[in-house]
Amino acid sequence: MKKSSENNPHTGHRARVRRKIRNGALENMCDHEVLEYLLFHSVSYRDTNPLAHRLIDHFGSFHAVFDAPVEELLRVEGVTELTATFLSSLPCVFERYSEDINKVIRINSVEDVEMVMKMKFIGATLEKIYMICLDGEMKMSACVLLNEGNFREVYVDNREVVKLATKNRA
Repeated sequence: MKKSSENNPHTGHRARVRRKIRNGALENMCDHEVLEYLLFHSVSYRDTNPLAHRLIDHFGSFHAVFDAPVEELLRVEGVTELTATFLSSLPCVFERYSEDINKVIRINSVEDVEMVMKMKFIGATLEKIYMICLDGEMKMSACVLLNEGNFREVYVDNREVVKLATKNRA
């Protein structure tokens, strides 16, 4: 007689998903599959596919799951504090990652600025103003949040702009 794990179609599922990702399939995976994979890191010994579907259904989209506050995430059946904290921290992780990449980018066009700024406004509900500091070779030395305002306006202190530009050798 076969062991029960041999009869279980989920046996080895996480290893198969990791292998798929290592082989470059992540960009072709559906949103719920990517979320399912991310949930592996905060949910042990459970099928994370139903939870991934519940989260996307509850919040309406893949990115809205990550923009949701911890308290809202906890309202979804199966979400623990560990999972809610993990998911809500990812936008900050992605932003930090993009900051390092952006430091080597040359700004030669409006499209280059758009590429740099896209990550800065994910999930934003308030006005924000950033300053991109460029060196003499048009390489970005910094991208600094100057201020956040309300949903219509944001205040900028000119002295702060000069101070940050000097600090970043713009």
